[in-house]
Amino acid sequence: METNKVCIFGGRCHQCGRCQMLGLDPRKERLTILPGEFLERLPVGNERMYGAAFDIGTTTIVGMLWDLAENRLLKIVSATNPQSKYGQDVISRINYCMEEAEGLSTLHRMVVECINGLLDQLVEDIPSRPLARITAVGNTTMCHLLLDRDPSSLARAPYAPGYRGSVEIPARSIGIRGDDETKLSVLPGIAGHVGSDITAGMVASGLPQMTGTVLYIDVGTNGEIVLVSDGELSACSAAAGPAFEGASIRCGTRATRGAVERVVLTAESVDCDTISGDESCGICGSGLIDAVAQLLKWGIVNHKGRMKKPGEIPELSSFLQSRLSITENGPAFQLTDTIRIYQQDIREVQLAKGAILAGCEILLRNAGKTADDLDRILIAGAFGNYIDRGSALRIGLFPTVEEVRVVHAGNAAGAGASMALLSKDAFSKAEEAAEETRHVSLSAHPGFEMCYAHAMYFPQ
Repeated sequence: METNKVCIFGGRCHQCGRCQMLGLDPRKERLTILPGEFLERLPVGNERMYGAAFDIGTTTIVGMLWDLAENRLLKIVSATNPQSKYGQDVISRINYCMEEAEGLSTLHRMVVECINGLLDQLVEDIPSRPLARITAVGNTTMCHLLLDRDPSSLARAPYAPGYRGSVEIPARSIGIRGDDETKLSVLPGIAGHVGSDITAGMVASGLPQMTGTVLYIDVGTNGEIVLVSDGELSACSAAAGPAFEGASIRCGTRATRGAVERVVLTAESVDCDTISGDESCGICGSGLIDAVAQLLKWGIVNHKGRMKKPGEIPELSSFLQSRLSITENGPAFQLTDTIRIYQQDIREVQLAKGAILAGCEILLRNAGKTADDLDRILIAGAFGNYIDRGSALRIGLFPTVEEVRVVHAGNAAGAGASMALLSKDAFSKAEEAAEETRHVSLSAHPGFEMCYAHAMYFPQ
């Protein structure tokens, strides 16, 4: 994307998704919804205290303040994870901890300061009351950095975490503001790259209690997948890479104001909607999935991922033909005056979607199931909530099922963290789910490489 902005990481800005100058996705704070039946069963408290729940994401940290007497959500706030300065993905941050003498303490201090800042926002302009407890969830790396635990074991096989189970400590012991009695509880993860955000999401969605065969998928740089089938739980992590966060896409950006989030092609038009209706600044993950799905629909990209050159599709309308060009970076399709989809972008999508699909298929295969056996696919996370189900199925991001069987689960991690804050039973269920879920290592699975190679193709 052509722009004269100066990138804070050095050089010219290509809207790589890492920039702190970009605004937050204004939609994230609307996605944390607790199950109605759970709230109805909660007893009313008798102490006028607050509790806070945090979903610590690699890109965004979301904080939620609860009135513990009335079990009422008072406020949700969010902030860019400041650790992004040292790498957009978890491996970059682990490497920073390993290579720099003060790396771990630096990243730990950053996340604690961010949480303290969010706590200040949460309690401003409301009656002063004690903060009784805090719950936190996140991927395994984020939890290590929060707790000031060495994450280096997560960067090498067998990718074992530095601690296991849930953790409860005084919040002040790691620098989080609160009273002397304020407790911080971090929910348990499942494996080195399947963290407590997934455990929390399993509790919020009721996945462990579901009958039949259901996939729970959190799509991101590291896609986490859980399968429940005949009462048995299994999970894996798929290294999808940063394409869906916009970082490896030439005109990509993370979800922010002005990011293209919807794309529809007709014979005579290219319609692009942006987040909040602002002027387009790049294309984010949901828009990218739409764009690729539309290019497949019109035959501009074939099932192997090759983008056609101008004149190669005689039946294509003259308008759509005019949007195709050959650039110094290969074939490209013009979406807006400043945004194009390039051949290399298509390849990045194939790598990302192939990893997710292959992970799903390995879990199904291990359970003796196929896509035909799936009753539902739950799509979790802020990004997942805005993926168009039809577009996702068209590019083969998930196993092929009827569109109605794909269900958005919202910010299930944040909902699960809140449930664990409000209910000891919910916290216990998270611990049980982590204990009962069998982890499947894709890198060690004998059929993964062949499955991944096949999964990179688009459905015909």
